[in-house]
Amino acid sequence: MICWSTKNQVTYGKSFADVRIGQPIIYINSLYRVGLAINQGSFAKAYNVGVGSNWHIEIKRLGD
Repeated sequence: MICWSTKNQVTYGKSFADVRIGQPIIYINSLYRVGLAINQGSFAKAYNVGVGSNWHIEIKRLGD
């Protein structure tokens, strides 16, 4: 799981089948880049995320 606040966690998976419909997932896409998505939904709309070079993400294991 990836956590971006005390309330939100994201499962690391290899495919969308690794999470239920409506659940967020972090994965490596076909361009070998990190992707954040919602299975059959829009991560950007759900979490008000934009695009561009001003967005940053920090990934940590829970418990570290």
